[in-house]
Amino acid sequence: MTLPSNFSDTEQVHPLTARLGSTWGAFLDSTHGPAVELRALRALTLHMLEAHAPTSFTQLQMQPLLDRACTALAGTSLHLPSGLNADAAQARIDAAYVLHQRAGVSCGLQAEELKALLRSLAESGDTLHAWVLGEMAAQMGIDRRVIVEARWFQGRSQVHDLYWCTHRVLLASRFLHVALRHKDWSSELDTCVLAGPWIEETENIDLAGEVLFCIQHCAAEPSGLYGRLLEWLVSCQRADGSFGAPDPSPFARAHTTAAALLALAGEIERG
Repeated sequence: MTLPSNFSDTEQVHPLTARLGSTWGAFLDSTHGPAVELRALRALTLHMLEAHAPTSFTQLQMQPLLDRACTALAGTSLHLPSGLNADAAQARIDAAYVLHQRAGVSCGLQAEELKALLRSLAESGDTLHAWVLGEMAAQMGIDRRVIVEARWFQGRSQVHDLYWCTHRVLLASRFLHVALRHKDWSSELDTCVLAGPWIEETENIDLAGEVLFCIQHCAAEPSGLYGRLLEWLVSCQRADGSFGAPDPSPFARAHTTAAALLALAGEIERG
């Protein structure tokens, strides 16, 4: 992919600019295709970048791509049949969410289908997805939420507890479009940054990206652990600009690359 000619044409180029450029190319490559999971991920990520990193959003000329990504979501099936897997359900609700947030389009989800899906996910042990999808639907006016008590995942699954923390920030900020104050989210952010060494040890690149861009969004004062996690994330970039394990599913690689893209752009935005 050819980057815009003015992308690095500034007096002081940030040390991560080249990394961001290669990540951007990898993100576009990994989200190119007809699969609804990829189309929804592209649109939601660009929607988040618009508010989280407006400088990079402008320099990389993302607006036309965001417009096209939203247009490509038109006609997406929002049917939530029995047995739909979590990734497919997430993609359909992501698509509805982006269109609802950007254009006020009625989400088109069916309340009883949603209720059955969330119940099925929770009963199968995927309480995290059931909670996230229910909260997103509630923001679109269909409240069939699965209520999860604060830190319910703590002691059950550290990785789910950390994703619960990052998604608390994402949901409260309407996916980075509403400013949040660090002091109001210090519990979640402290939990995330203190888990940095564990994230690195378990090589969870996707979670590292989410933790970093949530800390950035809440304007938290970066700590040494934040810097260490960022440095580790950067070191995980592959030769083609992407992020992720050597042989993940295409969607997993795309999702991890999207999280890294947001983290790198957010760090550059911080200056």
